[in-house]
Amino acid sequence: MDSQVIAAIITGAFGLLSGIAVAKADSIQLNFLSKGRKLKKNWHGFTQRVAAENGKCNLKNQNKCTMCLRQRGRRISGEIQSEVEDSQGKVKTFRYLIKDGVLEGDYFFCNLVSKDEDVHRIRKHLFYVHTSGERLQGVFVGSRASAERIILGFCDMQSD
Repeated sequence: MDSQVIAAIITGAFGLLSGIAVAKADSIQLNFLSKGRKLKKNWHGFTQRVAAENGKCNLKNQNKCTMCLRQRGRRISGEIQSEVEDSQGKVKTFRYLIKDGVLEGDYFFCNLVSKDEDVHRIRKHLFYVHTSGERLQGVFVGSRASAERIILGFCDMQSD
């Protein structure tokens, strides 16, 4: 093969690799230099439901929330506990297991399944992991047994 062809192939391959590295610098840094993002074990914060009534979205009361995570590579498992005040002012505690949790870049996605056999709630959460790794913000959608069949909400969590 001609030396000019070899030089052109090497230059093209180097240019392609450089372009990929520049385009994906953040994920390359997370995956190779820091061996991926690590989520802290214990988190605390709040959830807030968004009620859609008459075509308008209104925020409901904030509910205290705690979360304990276990991480194995990209896989996340654990438990979430939420304290909700009902219409009579009585506080109810709901406990969920985290199922199918996956950490993908700056995002953490999981399904929640109620630990209480009498409560049939299902939730799906999507969290953004802040650069510091000390804060999670996200949204959730879920089911509810009462008249509001589908609920939407917002979460804000800080690591302990």
